[in-house]
Amino acid sequence: MPISVRSILGGTAFAMSLPFLASAAHAADDQPTYDLKSAYENSIVIAQAEAAAAVGKQGGTAEMETPFEESAFTANKIHKYLGIGSLGLVGLALLAPKEDGNSLHHNLAIGAATLGVGAVATGLTFHYKDLNFKRLTDPDTVHALLGTLAAACFLAAVSEAPESGHPALGIAGTVFMLTAVKVTW
Repeated sequence: MPISVRSILGGTAFAMSLPFLASAAHAADDQPTYDLKSAYENSIVIAQAEAAAAVGKQGGTAEMETPFEESAFTANKIHKYLGIGSLGLVGLALLAPKEDGNSLHHNLAIGAATLGVGAVATGLTFHYKDLNFKRLTDPDTVHALLGTLAAACFLAAVSEAPESGHPALGIAGTVFMLTAVKVTW
């Protein structure tokens, strides 16, 4: 809550008058009737009331501002959710029964490849300025390259299925994606 200069000066003037008030009370009946603690508390209440009134005149509110809360769906978080979702679907595809045709394994693998491509697309869209291809050891660049390799392996595995080479492509894509996530965390 902002405090106005007027309330600070008013409180200062009040505090400066305390010795005079205390000595006047003491001189009147030889017993001090001035309670310094309650006078201080009252001056704080007055200063807060003046500050709230000043804020009200400016069109604001006297309530405390709420702290900043980041949205659950920022560009960076969507990129992260797509990459982790891709890994999750790969894990489920590994556990699903492997049948020929339009099986759960096949559909999960297509979902993993789709989310992987989405993660690469959002990563390149929102983080292209972070890439430094002159220095390939830069963590952001390594993350982007590994994520792109992972998505390419997922797409190749889905297009090769049910041939015998597709499991190696899926495993390689999983390793690349896990490493890409690990590089940034």
